[in-house]
Amino acid sequence: MLDLVKFIKGLEREFLEGNKELYDSDRLEFLRKRDEFVSERLGSHRRNGEGE
Repeated sequence: MLDLVKFIKGLEREFLEGNKELYDSDRLEFLRKRDEFVSERLGSHRRNGEGE
């Protein structure tokens, strides 16, 4: 479980690095897009069998 938390936190950091302007200008939009990004990446991670 801790590995999953670390993986998700890493994805959130990765998203922030590429979207700092959005973070500063529209926090709600940033959070919405971050959630989509993490969900997509987590889904592909699990489909590839990496989450087991």
